[in-house]
Amino acid sequence: MLEVKDLVKIYKPKKGEPVRALDGVSLRFPQTGMVFILGKSGSGKSTLLNVCGGLDAPDGGEIVVKGRSSKHFSAADFDGYRNTLAGFVFQEYNILEEFTVEENVSLALKLQGKADCRERVRDILAQVELEGFEKRRPATLSGGQKQRVAIARALVKDPAIIFADEPTGALDSDTGRQVLDLLHKLSRGKLVVVVSHDREFAEAYADRIIELKDGKVISDRCRQADGSFAAADEEGTAAEGIFSAAEGIFPAADEAGTAAEVISAAAGTSLKTAQGTGTAAPVGSGPSPSKAAAENTKSPLPSRAKPAAGSPYAAAGAFSKTTQGAAENGFIRSKLPLPHAVRIGAGSMRAKPLRLAFTILLACIAFALFGMFSTLTFYDPAATAARTYLDAGYQTLRLENNYRCTELTFIGTELTDSYERSRNTGFSPQEIEALRAEYGDGTAVYNFTDGEWADESFGIRNAGSAGLSSLYTTELNGFAELDEAAAAYWQQSLLTDTDLSALGESDALVTAYTFAALQEAGLEDEAGEPVALEKYDDIVGKTLVITAEGGGEISVTVRGVLDIAPPQEFSERLDAAPAAERAAVLEQLREELSYGLYGSLFVSADFYGAHRGDLTPSHFSNNGNYFYYPLGDPLEIEAGGETIGGTQEICSLPVPYGDTPAEISFFDGRTQAQLAEGEVVVNYSDLRPMVQKMQEAEIEAVAASGGETAAEEARLSFKREDSILYTGEYFVYEYDENGEEISSQRRIALEEEVRAAVENVYALMEKYEDTEYALDTQITLRSRSGSALGDFTVVGFTYGETAGGYPTMYMNEAECLPIVNAIGSRNLASSIEETAYVRPADVRYHAFVLPAPQSEAGMRALCSGAGQVNADDTFFTISTPAEHDLQSIDNFIDMFGQVFLWIGVVMAVFSMLLLFNFISASIAYKKREIGILRAIGARSADVFKIFYAESAIIAAACYLLAVIVCFAVCAALNALLAAEIGVSAFVFGPLSWLVMLGIAALTSFAATYLPVRAAARKKPVESIRAL
Repeated sequence: MLEVKDLVKIYKPKKGEPVRALDGVSLRFPQTGMVFILGKSGSGKSTLLNVCGGLDAPDGGEIVVKGRSSKHFSAADFDGYRNTLAGFVFQEYNILEEFTVEENVSLALKLQGKADCRERVRDILAQVELEGFEKRRPATLSGGQKQRVAIARALVKDPAIIFADEPTGALDSDTGRQVLDLLHKLSRGKLVVVVSHDREFAEAYADRIIELKDGKVISDRCRQADGSFAAADEEGTAAEGIFSAAEGIFPAADEAGTAAEVISAAAGTSLKTAQGTGTAAPVGSGPSPSKAAAENTKSPLPSRAKPAAGSPYAAAGAFSKTTQGAAENGFIRSKLPLPHAVRIGAGSMRAKPLRLAFTILLACIAFALFGMFSTLTFYDPAATAARTYLDAGYQTLRLENNYRCTELTFIGTELTDSYERSRNTGFSPQEIEALRAEYGDGTAVYNFTDGEWADESFGIRNAGSAGLSSLYTTELNGFAELDEAAAAYWQQSLLTDTDLSALGESDALVTAYTFAALQEAGLEDEAGEPVALEKYDDIVGKTLVITAEGGGEISVTVRGVLDIAPPQEFSERLDAAPAAERAAVLEQLREELSYGLYGSLFVSADFYGAHRGDLTPSHFSNNGNYFYYPLGDPLEIEAGGETIGGTQEICSLPVPYGDTPAEISFFDGRTQAQLAEGEVVVNYSDLRPMVQKMQEAEIEAVAASGGETAAEEARLSFKREDSILYTGEYFVYEYDENGEEISSQRRIALEEEVRAAVENVYALMEKYEDTEYALDTQITLRSRSGSALGDFTVVGFTYGETAGGYPTMYMNEAECLPIVNAIGSRNLASSIEETAYVRPADVRYHAFVLPAPQSEAGMRALCSGAGQVNADDTFFTISTPAEHDLQSIDNFIDMFGQVFLWIGVVMAVFSMLLLFNFISASIAYKKREIGILRAIGARSADVFKIFYAESAIIAAACYLLAVIVCFAVCAALNALLAAEIGVSAFVFGPLSWLVMLGIAALTSFAATYLPVRAAARKKPVESIRAL
């Protein structure tokens, strides 16, 4: 079954010459029997046992196990060989202290994957005379009892071979003899190989004695029938072939049970006992010992019987030569149960509690720091905003529309810089409906502004002034439109008996907040008399005179009051503020109020169309977004022999950057902003001298036909149209009975007013086409020095704000650049923007106010939608008091996100090093357990399992503690930030938990893998030498 051929094993010490521990050893071992290997220290006897037992690999030669050569063994095969066929008994017992006797013995079976093994373990313990010791701990056993446990552990898996290395070395003489008695009994059914330095024991017990010296076999003898020893032949048998036992060793006749079973297992074997020579037969059957002895005196050392076929503890049968893995070739792959791995792994944690506590503390801190930084590395603006708004208790949220653009900066004609930015714009009715469909009922608000500003305010002229220290103000911040959807929503909030469907184009509802402000400030009726406002119904039917900052006023009739009032906490916060801080608190509270609908006037859907020209905001639209070339010297425009205008900016059509100018009127009605060679578009200001001549001629004609009054009306009309075409706005004047101007109000021209002004110019051009006042469209461009730069035909003109703000001339691209090159350009910085956004003609609303979602999921959905850029570059934002602070945090984290990530990585590496150090120390502490497990058949994977279990326990403890710390720190930081700026920036959510868990697992794996890999890759004998 076991044979070694030409074994060579060389040890290479760090210093000195290599040592040949085995030098060409060849031996063939019998199937059963007790073989002693003797020799002095350093003779190679233990090395031979280690190589034969698969604990070490030879440098030369081979081991043959059941016909299969070790040359075909993988590392897994050697593990499987030890787990299946070999049992080991060591001098120092080497049983696991944390396990009971029963658990130590059953471990060998569980490594073979056998679960139900309690009965088998108890049977084996009874055979080694340890019945009743199952629950005892090794620390309570004597040396002899511990060695019996080791023998039971080796025997329980029914190995074909038992290797015993100095099994009596740590025992007294009597106990040692008892152990050898037991091994000798076992040798009748198994091969028992004993390494010993005790020749006396060898002579008494051995069936074969092999002596080594300097790594070579110097003697190989087998026991003769008469008890003497003779040289063994090549088969490892004595000349007479008689297996003999020393006198007094064979068990007495009354020893039933284990001895009888061993003897029964050796049926047909020649034995010499104290009573004579005979043949062993199964107990109670077979021929008598004397007769059997007479028939077998010349037979070689026989093969002993194997366990019964089908026994779950039977060793594998014959093996074929194969390179397959251990599980496929008959060897049993070890499977260390996870509970055992955890117990062994946790065992070392109790050994050095201070080191463990220090490691967990530092790793917990590192994990917690990583967790904190992960909240910033994986910062979720939507989650942060949602948490902030919910914590702040906002009742409504204000949405504003924006568009993304690229701002291009030029110095002269050279593009010098570009960057992404966003600009505010308004909502169209279609966009409002899309928001309602996505996020629920809300109210659209407008303030008649047409540009990117949305902070317009309106006054109530017939109201007094609230106290400067009051929370209330009569100032209005916009008009909330009660369309069908909004009216249905606000119906339940009415504090008066009002029919919202009956609101007219000059009717309005005030909020409870505005009503309280009017109560405090006072209100006058049309006659200037004070209006008593004691209850909400008192204001119904009363008139409010609304004024705009830019001029104009309208009168509205109040039809009801809506229940929109500031929370009680606002007044409490103001009252609780110290006198020195009251002004700052008041300003903060008023700012928070401005984001809601508290100061809005609720009007019908018809209100906008009826009054959009009546109120002039303080801000007007700034739609100029056209690239032009700034000329170094002015370009003069000459028509009919005289200079009619000039410009210092020219551009080509189509424009190379930015939007195509919208406010161009072509004489031929073309809609495509593209020019042919010789065509130009000039600014309305360049045509004004000729247009004004036509207007004067028309005024004279009107005076002649209709009188001075009609002529004056025509003059005012032309003045108004000229202002609209030149600046996009006009003034409305108020005169006294003497005709003296007493006031003026600036108005932004409506689209239809601008179109009417353009059409009137065309009417004049047509009327005076064949007169001396006709518009001359043939012009010559000259430089300041008088050099002619070309003759061109005017085909259109720019008007409105574009005309007033950008007196630019447009021409064909092929003719534009030569003029720029001829005159030169100024090194002035200018900028335009590029965007896919085109402002819809029906944009009117500057905000959409909706009830704040009260669930985290709903708030998260809204905040996630904010900032999502659409195909036309538009996106909405949520405007709140915390918006600026949230944006600052977003920008800060976006800028330093990578820094936080690397800090987190450093923390993770630090944790890894801490755990690496602890596991390395734990491996050093557990060398004994590793050696024991490897010897009884555990694989490298089982060693990994032990330390991964230990590492996982530590990492799990660190992770749980770190999560608790992160929750606590985040809560504290958020409370601090909320108190200071109203923002909860640290959202320690599921993503952070999972990332921390992943880092903990990765740290555990990486910190364990390297040190355990080094330990697991060691040959079993190297681990055993550490015992």
